Amino acid sequence: MNNKLSSLLSFFCFCFLFSSLSFHSWAQLKVKASGLVAKEEEFYISFKVPSTNDECYEIAKVELLNVSTQKVTVLNMMKGDIAQLRAGEHQVIWNFKENNFFIEDEFDIYIYLKPGSCQSAVYNPPVNTTSIVVDATHKPHSLVLKLLTGTVGVASGLLAYSLKNNYDNKLSAFNSVEQSIMQNNGIINNEIVRASDFATYSKAYEELKSAKNTGLLNTLVATSILSLGFEVFLLTTKVKIKESNLSLRPSSKHYGLSFVYQIK
Repeated sequence: MNNKLSSLLSFFCFCFLFSSLSFHSWAQLKVKASGLVAKEEEFYISFKVPSTNDECYEIAKVELLNVSTQKVTVLNMMKGDIAQLRAGEHQVIWNFKENNFFIEDEFDIYIYLKPGSCQSAVYNPPVNTTSIVVDATHKPHSLVLKLLTGTVGVASGLLAYSLKNNYDNKLSAFNSVEQSIMQNNGIINNEIVRASDFATYSKAYEELKSAKNTGLLNTLVATSILSLGFEVFLLTTKVKIKESNLSLRPSSKHYGLSFVYQIK
């Protein structure tokens, strides 16, 4: 009798454990991607959570199935809607270059969902996700180009200032020499009468003449102004992102979403 009771209790325990494990496995949902948009280095994967009595779900994992080889790849580093997912359309973003992943064949995408807690009645996606979608067609100009343009503009301006300042100093020195000779009665009938005064005057004049470089000064000023204008253009505008080589097409062997990356 005791053996029969023990066997019956063991059977009920086994059934309870099996039902718990089965419930855990049934609670996880598996859905196929309903859309995909490729933008430069990222895939925007759309999927739909079915109606499940107002429950919330979290993404357990995202798998990419190779249609030809049946090889499964788990996608990491997802962004976008990954938690608090209610029934309806949602989207996640995957940066395939961060995962060092290369597209070579057709794929189907599956999203595995696990039950999660509902913290609010309405889930609003992160603000940065919306801004990423809006700005996906344009990006800022290269930082290297901005730094190079700024460096050229500043260097040209500083060199132009140095040349102008040097010429002003030489002009001031020349005027001082000329004024000194005149005060000492060294100039008669607009001619310098003493040899020492003439040597000093000639040296100051040659230095002033050497310091005067109008062509180079104008070129440097123009370069500085153009660089400033181009720098403002780079800071206030964005460049259009080139279209990706990814293209969508129906799978020939399975239902679902497939895409191909063409090397040009």
